[in-house]
Amino acid sequence: MKGLTVYKKLSYYSHTHTHTYTHTCMHAHTHTATAK
Repeated sequence: MKGLTVYKKLSYYSHTHTHTYTHTCMHAHTHTATAK
């Protein structure tokens, strides 16, 4: 049971981290394209 909680937390963190990275990457790409 405790292992499942850890897995959920790890999965949630992984998803959030990936989403943030993708958003930042897209934002930077858009900003660069606009600057040009």
